[in-house]
Amino acid sequence: MILAIFTSCSVLVDSMELQLHFSALVLLFGWFELLLMSGQLPLLSVKLELLKSVILTFLYFMVGYVLLLIAFFLGFNIPFKENLQQDGTVLYCNVL
Repeated sequence: MILAIFTSCSVLVDSMELQLHFSALVLLFGWFELLLMSGQLPLLSVKLELLKSVILTFLYFMVGYVLLLIAFFLGFNIPFKENLQQDGTVLYCNVL
């Protein structure tokens, strides 16, 4: 997290897009760290354990639905294979 903060704030990286990605990672890691630290409070520890079990159950069921989500994505990708251009801007990029 410290390296990501340093990278997002320094001028060592020339790409603004890369700095934005590192800033997003720092924000995500910061919220995750805050969640872990607040789990040590007695008032919130039970609720956070419940949240953790719900998230793990959700991820367990989501593994089974990943293939259906990929099929759904490909079902929309087939009709829109051609890149639509309007004023020189690509509106839909072909991923296949």
